[in-house]
Amino acid sequence: MRPVKLQAHEPVTFSILGPFQVRLADRTVPIKATKQRALLAALVLHANRPVTVEELTELLWDGCSPPGARGTVQAYVMRLRAVLGGPGRRVLRTVTGGYQLSVPSDAVDLARFERLTDQAERSATCGRLAVASREFSQALALWRGPALADIDSELLRRTEVPRLDEQRMLATERRIELDLALGQHRQVIAEVRELVSRYPLRERYWYLLMQALHRSGWRADALAAYRSAREVLTRELGVEPGEALRELHQIMLDGGHPDEEPGLPGQPGRAKGGGPGEPGPGGGLAADAGAGGGGVADAAAWVGQCQLPREIPGFVGRAAESGEIAAALTSREGVPVVVLSGPPGAGKTALAVRVAHQVRDEFPDGQLYVSLAGSLGGSLGGSLAGQGGAAEPGEVLASLLAATGVPGRAILRELAGLSAAFRARLADRRVLLVLDGVRDDHQVWPLLPGTPGCAVLITSHSELRSLCALSGAHRCALGPLPAAQSRLLLGLLIGRDRVDGERAAADRIAALCGHLPLALRIAAASLAGRPGQPLRDYAAELGGGRLLDKLSFGDDRVAALRDAFGRCYDALDPGLQRSFTTLAALSVRAAADLTVPGGADLTVPAAAAKLGIPAGDAAALLDALAGRGLLLPAGPGCYRFVSPLRTFAAEKADAVQA
Repeated sequence: MRPVKLQAHEPVTFSILGPFQVRLADRTVPIKATKQRALLAALVLHANRPVTVEELTELLWDGCSPPGARGTVQAYVMRLRAVLGGPGRRVLRTVTGGYQLSVPSDAVDLARFERLTDQAERSATCGRLAVASREFSQALALWRGPALADIDSELLRRTEVPRLDEQRMLATERRIELDLALGQHRQVIAEVRELVSRYPLRERYWYLLMQALHRSGWRADALAAYRSAREVLTRELGVEPGEALRELHQIMLDGGHPDEEPGLPGQPGRAKGGGPGEPGPGGGLAADAGAGGGGVADAAAWVGQCQLPREIPGFVGRAAESGEIAAALTSREGVPVVVLSGPPGAGKTALAVRVAHQVRDEFPDGQLYVSLAGSLGGSLGGSLAGQGGAAEPGEVLASLLAATGVPGRAILRELAGLSAAFRARLADRRVLLVLDGVRDDHQVWPLLPGTPGCAVLITSHSELRSLCALSGAHRCALGPLPAAQSRLLLGLLIGRDRVDGERAAADRIAALCGHLPLALRIAAASLAGRPGQPLRDYAAELGGGRLLDKLSFGDDRVAALRDAFGRCYDALDPGLQRSFTTLAALSVRAAADLTVPGGADLTVPAAAAKLGIPAGDAAALLDALAGRGLLLPAGPGCYRFVSPLRTFAAEKADAVQA
């Protein structure tokens, strides 16, 4: 059977929440080859995001790719394009290092599911319980069976199916919780009984069953459900039921009323004085005290505090940027979000902390600070990230809720509930949230407040372009210091007379440091320990090779600057990493003819020739690297490395070749 070819004007949709399907209007587009189906499913799961060839080969051959796998992947893509292409259609695009499925978000059922569940959470937070329940039901109706069951990739199923199943179960739980809050106790009993039979180790389902039975007046059945839950948990896991189940069981034994139910962690039962859907104390929907993820979190006493790290002494320059950021944060238009981006070592954390202190009076309910990466900022304020890693949003939200006074037993585990609880916690308060060292957009979205009065200041190597585009965030780019301010910073740190006496040498040191405040401070720390050393000798030492080893702290050679660059580099996909190191070699040769390091330009034509790619692709690649803080714009179509970053890239290139 010949494949159906799509026409450019015909919309195509993809379904992975059940048997994999590609549909055109009212007919299915057959893709029978198992590897091609697996490849397309992987691209659908990451729709509108690049997937590298290396990732695709890993998924297609479960980590044991054969010789020539790259060429085979290219052949599969060509065949899929023959089916999905059509005149004027560019569904499967080639991007740097791999491929990308480019489709409207609603063309993928998973994206529709996530949009509907997010919408349902917002409805619940606003007290529209019936609407939220319907939206969760619409989202769950998109599931047609087990996800990816007919995809021939064990690795893809192992990495993706648990995540998808968890999203489905959480949405089911939330819909049942809302139905209980709406008084539909008996209507959900049969459904929850089936869920506990399928997932007997999931305590939340047992809790919902006990709650539904108790609220229906069937106390004996509810107690029997607890006994069954305890028997399963002790037999299979060797553990007693959790605190929530035990507390609900005790209330039932004591003959308590359903109004006294403690609720799931983070979701208490109905507040006294309010029936299902009736306004409770404070004007909210008491029956749904936890439907938006608040509940106990809302009831807990607010702990306002200033978590900001101390300002770094000897701060120089950035007056324009400081004023710009302060004005944006205090604009009182919605929830201001400011993204402060720039290359590693540019002083983003120092500036963010300085401005946050300046605007403290505008946020009387507190200033919360979180370092999301193991950066220098982390040493200032404490990092939630693991060694070399990036903090997960759920971990950050749990920490923030605890910091604002929410007891540990009331803090949920799943991301949606944590995010909703945090939004509810910040509602009608004026809080400044500083998120330092953000790696990507996905770390940020769950942390954003939902109501006016709060503001968010983000620092990141990346420009977080999609976050800025979709949230209306204000962007502020931070580059190296101007030469005069670099000289001033050195003077403040090692003495103005010493710098004025060897101005040319001081400028040479600043240039070798790329005019990056972090590098300048490290150099100044070395010079402060050698008060008698001429600056020209230190400049010659820095310029003599092994620059990053010399721009380090202490005798243990902890290369702070190299580590800052490394975190930025590690966030790149493998294709961008290779291009970055290749371009570094090109820049090193160009810089050899210049007197002052750091001024060598990379042009689009030169990059295209070096990489062997079209000029348009080279321009996009250079722009992507600049957007991640690894290149600096130097005019139309021109970019440059700051000196230490070029050295770092050259080290990476040498390591790859070794």
